[in-house]
Amino acid sequence: MGGWNKYGRVLVYLWVDGKMLNEVLLEKGLGIWSIENYA
Repeated sequence: MGGWNKYGRVLVYLWVDGKMLNEVLLEKGLGIWSIENYA
């Protein structure tokens, strides 16, 4: 599943060894969780 956002960036869900890559990055402290409201 994927696509592009309004800025032309690729959006995908990437799974590695049965785990979502974004989740692994957060667990290892290599990413940040951010929710922004654009409404």
